[in-house]
Formats: sequence, C-alpha cells, structure tokens
Amino acid sequence: MAGPALKSKGDSDEDCAAKESPGLNNLSIREQNGLAAWARRMRRRRKKWFNIEAICAASAAENYVAGCYADQEVAVLRSPRGHCIIHPSAKHPGKYQVTYCNDSGFLSDSTFDSVRAAVKQSLIEGYRVRLEQKDAEALMLATVEAEAQYQLNFRNNLSNTSHSLEP
Repeated sequence: MAGPALKSKGDSDEDCAAKESPGLNNLSIREQNGLAAWARRMRRRRKKWFNIEAICAASAAENYVAGCYADQEVAVLRSPRGHCIIHPSAKHPGKYQVTYCNDSGFLSDSTFDSVRAAVKQSLIEGYRVRLEQKDAEALMLATVEAEAQYQLNFRNNLSNTSHSLEP
C-alpha cells in the first residue's frame, strides 16, 4: 500500500500532519490496519536516520487512520504486549478514554478530548491492529472474565494472608 504524500517544501510538520485526503475516512478495517503498519515502518525508518519525510509521512498516515473513527464508536486495537479499548469516557462525559489491557485484565486508562486524539496516541504507542467487531467483542469479554478471576484471586490471597497474620 502506498503511503500518503510526503511533506511539501515550505510545509511545517503541523501542516503536513494536518493534511487530509478525500475519501480516506471511509477506509475498511483491513485498509486501516495496512496504513497503520505502513506508518509503523516509517517510524522505524525515522529511528535509523533522522528523516523528516518519514516522521511527517507516519504522522499523516496515523491522522488518516484516526479520521476513520466515528464519534461514540468503540474500537479495540491490538499490539504484541496487549490491547486497548477506545470508547466514550464514563468518568468524563464528552471525552474519550483508552483503556489498556492484557491477558490478566485491565491495566490503566487515559482520557482524551476527541476519539481522533485517542486513536492517534494508541497508534503511536504501538496498538496498530484494529479488530473486527466480532473479534473485539470476544476479546473484551475475555478481558472482563480475566479481570474477575484476578480480583477473586486477589481477595482470596488477601483473606488467607490476614488469617495467617493473627496470633
């Protein structure tokens, strides 16, 4: 898949990152994943040589992918170290939350002003593979079950420890 246009002469990094391309907001999940992988390769290239075109191209690609997400949408992105769930925040109405998870349950969360900002940060952090709805629902259910098991084990260990501490 070809990446987005590179920085034009005279464009600032912000101008380059903000460029929009008509029709890209309708990318399929497969196309989003392909573009996110391309951006990852561009970011890796940047690490080898300080390459402003690679930085700009990666940022533009991540902006394009982030633009594919609709308000109030719930999405699950995967990385080699876990997954994250992007959803409207219950703690802060009108904002969006990224909840980070792994095989043992929920780890932490971050709040963002827009779904686009939440997706962009997740992409930068390496959560690049967006799951189809069916797979996302199964993974979210498995995460809730893992968290419930973790909490149960924690309570059992806590009660066993408190009994052993009594004289």
